[in-house]
Amino acid sequence: RSYVQRSKVPPALDGLSSYAVRMEQRFQDVGNYTNAGACAVAVPVVTDFTITCVISGGGTGFTATATGSGTMAGYTYTINHQGTRATTAHPKGTPATACWSTRGATCDT
Repeated sequence: RSYVQRSKVPPALDGLSSYAVRMEQRFQDVGNYTNAGACAVAVPVVTDFTITCVISGGGTGFTATATGSGTMAGYTYTINHQGTRATTAHPKGTPATACWSTRGATCDT
């Protein structure tokens, strides 16, 4: 069961990474991450995860979050405008440092 769950994490991390790249492209083009006060780029659809985006700093920052659902409930990963990646929830605990984890509390660097 753990192996199957671990195999579902990389698509969420890939979705967050590609989303952050698209948001950075938006910032380079227009100088902010917003469109009418919301995140300017549509969030990707990832199986077993819901990706959301929150604007900060008046449009100069963002945090994107992938929250697991169904069998992936209890897994949550984030990335922000500075490229800081974090595992904010994991059934086996979260890493002590800011990173994504794909296997327990071991960082994926």
